Amino acid sequence: MQRVSRASAVASLPAPPAGGTPGFFTGGNPGAGQPATVPGFEWFNAVQEELLGVILRGGITASNADLAQVRKSLDRLFGGGLASYSANTTLTVDDAGLVLVNASGGARTITLPAANALGGRPMQIRIVKSDSGTNAVTVQRTGTDTIEGAISQVLRYQWDSLTLVSDGVGAWMVSAGGLGARSLANPGWSRLPGGLILQWGLTNSLDVTPVGTSVSATFPITFPNAVLNLQGTLVLSAAPGSLAIAASEFTLSGCFFTLNEWSAQAQSAGVRYLAIGW
Repeated sequence: MQRVSRASAVASLPAPPAGGTPGFFTGGNPGAGQPATVPGFEWFNAVQEELLGVILRGGITASNADLAQVRKSLDRLFGGGLASYSANTTLTVDDAGLVLVNASGGARTITLPAANALGGRPMQIRIVKSDSGTNAVTVQRTGTDTIEGAISQVLRYQWDSLTLVSDGVGAWMVSAGGLGARSLANPGWSRLPGGLILQWGLTNSLDVTPVGTSVSATFPITFPNAVLNLQGTLVLSAAPGSLAIAASEFTLSGCFFTLNEWSAQAQSAGVRYLAIGW
């Protein structure tokens, strides 16, 4: 759709005339002396501008050669699209909506559009792994965008899904409760309904000394707001000895444990951690 382009069109929107009481069109009644309603220029301008407002809001350039622009814009704005892919694909704003990915022929990578591709407006895309095979579907960012603070997320099982909403700037967020809001690897993470995030993994392993040894790990994703609790369990990879976790610390992106021993024997240890935050 495009604005009217006849020779009689004017360059600026004219002010509407003073009108009567708003009502409805009628075909008229000659017997009762009731004329048919004839729309004025102001009514046609109002309809034209309302429709163009929807088209432009969806980041589409108005064109009289495309008569589906209102529908396309609504699909972009409200996630009404439906697409299926079985190959590595870079999505566009026209994929806003449900995206089914069949990875039965091999592992697949789906690249998101830029988070700001809709002109600063939020965009919603739900990606679903539709096949029952073991090949993973990796959903990755474009450019320097982030996905829950990470560069990618992985769907591993049939009907795993990620419902992603962009902030219109440079980040994608996983909607709370999405089945794919998790990575069941080790290290891994899971986002629970309501926004609570669990993360787990294993620190590096080092020989523990009586003066104390520090081991650390980087969380699979960065907690967006806060770490609420951190728990650690010792893991020995050599002969057991008398040692304990002396202290633990954390940031939004990782954790640190200080280990002490009393036996002065060569032994390597690490810590399995569970972090809870949001």
